[in-house]
Amino acid sequence: MLLFVRNAEASSPRVVDLKTPDGTVLKGTYSAAAKPGPGVLLFHQSNRTRKSWEDIARQLVAVGINTLTVDTDPNRTRKQRWPGDLDAAFEFLGSLPGVKRDVIGIGGAGVLGVEDSVETARRHSAEVKSLALLSGETESLDFLRQASQLPELFVAADDNEYPPHR
Repeated sequence: MLLFVRNAEASSPRVVDLKTPDGTVLKGTYSAAAKPGPGVLLFHQSNRTRKSWEDIARQLVAVGINTLTVDTDPNRTRKQRWPGDLDAAFEFLGSLPGVKRDVIGIGGAGVLGVEDSVETARRHSAEVKSLALLSGETESLDFLRQASQLPELFVAADDNEYPPHR
């Protein structure tokens, strides 16, 4: 699917379809900033949808960051979703006019969103410039320890059942 976005002013969020290599169609919401700039890809936690990122997406766009939120199917296993779903979302965001492909940030919430974020950052480490992880654990500690050049933000409540590990 080809999406044209005006860069003169921030556009309204648009629902987009992203087709994965196995034929799965993911729903996403793309919000374009007023002029060319970085992009961010946001993965939600398992008991939410991409709509849970609407306020944050609006704030990111307001400061010049193009934003893509995407729904992945929590009923599909990691093996079914990886790498196809993650790469499809990343490639889609990077292909959009106005998105600087070499300046991408990724954010995720909850166990699924954090795992998807870390795996996408691992797979696209040359382009991913920041990682924000909210309340989720990850099995990818080796990658995070080795990615010393990657700015990482970990956010969790004091009593969170999935505290960040580093």
